[in-house]
Amino acid sequence: MIDAGARTRTPPGTGFPGMPGAGAARWVFPLPVFYLATALVAAVLFGVGLVAYHQGALPFYRHNAPLLALVHLFVLGFGTTLTLGVLHQMVPVLLDVRLHSTRLGYVAYVHHVLGVTVLVASFARFFLQGVALGGALVVAGFAVAAYNLYRTLTQNRSWNLTARYLAFSLGYLGLTVLMGLTMAINLRFTFLPGLLAEGLPIHLLWGVGGWFFLTIVGVSYKLIPMFTLTHNHPEGAGRAILVLAQAGIWTAALGAAQGWPGWVKAAGMALLGVAGLLYAWDLLRILRHRLRRRLEPVHAGAVASAGQLALAIGAMAAGAARYDGLDLAGQNRLAVGVGLWVGLGFVAGMILAILTKLVPFMAWNQVYRNRVAGGAPLLRQMLDERRAWTGLALLHLGTVGTALSVLLGGAWEHAHAWAGRGALAWTLHRA
Repeated sequence: MIDAGARTRTPPGTGFPGMPGAGAARWVFPLPVFYLATALVAAVLFGVGLVAYHQGALPFYRHNAPLLALVHLFVLGFGTTLTLGVLHQMVPVLLDVRLHSTRLGYVAYVHHVLGVTVLVASFARFFLQGVALGGALVVAGFAVAAYNLYRTLTQNRSWNLTARYLAFSLGYLGLTVLMGLTMAINLRFTFLPGLLAEGLPIHLLWGVGGWFFLTIVGVSYKLIPMFTLTHNHPEGAGRAILVLAQAGIWTAALGAAQGWPGWVKAAGMALLGVAGLLYAWDLLRILRHRLRRRLEPVHAGAVASAGQLALAIGAMAAGAARYDGLDLAGQNRLAVGVGLWVGLGFVAGMILAILTKLVPFMAWNQVYRNRVAGGAPLLRQMLDERRAWTGLALLHLGTVGTALSVLLGGAWEHAHAWAGRGALAWTLHRA
């Protein structure tokens, strides 16, 4: 792996075999490794916590301290940490620029990890002062990381589709953590009595729809065609998805904030759903026109993740049609079931699928690129594909089983809960 911010050691664009500027580089223990290693530790802890957690309490998520701790361990400890690590490595590579500052990257990392640790531990005990402190540290870490990545993005003279997605997604991450910090402080001092009811949907929209969805779509539009050798894929659908997603996010968010009629929020969610389905369709187009015909874990994982997103959209549509007829427990089950499909199925599934290609690329580029004539291994030889196939399959099967056990309850809960959670814990541990 390479230090993307080493201004004097590596030229811009260094990161993949055969890319312009790929020259000699000495081994360093780079910034992205800290992010990736920390994220995988969080994944193991999340898997253990999910197995230990009482399944029947999943639908009751309001003021549920252990569940809040698990959710933030997954979203911040695993998902956001891993995404920030990938961005610190890949933004310089994808845009052919240098990381603005490696030092700032480490400053952001320390604040982020300390903040997530304090936040999760405080949520587990519902210690509100600690929640506020952890949230403040997370905000500080994000602010430094966002500044560093923004300065890196502005070195790019042509704002391609991926750069536009990443610029917007960083903005949504900022809004998400600020809203989360405000909600945490409000839990302690209650200066805005209605913030939990109105702010939580907005917090989720900005975090899931803005930060994770836009980041995954933007990065995948660059990496998936590269991994599949799909050349000259048209960008029309990608531009439409960016517009539709943001229109949906802000329509639903304003509807929640202003107390507008329910159909306004439903319209916003429908726009987000259309954006998600359009992305799934466009991803299938990319894979259908690939030159590399051999099916690899990254291909199947991407399709399965898009399928999980489609399941979530279908559940939202079905739930919206009879939402008013559901009791509180039913509404909570719908929210948690959709959250499992989006968070574990789509976000974690797509990230882990991309990592099956990205990590071998990064390792090969650092260790073997100057020894091609000396018997360097092929990239596919650096990945245990059997384990990758098994892990991704168990992740998706476990997610579907756990989500169904929450949505349907009753016998489904007993039939699927432990198998689903065990599969999730195993595959996250293996990741």
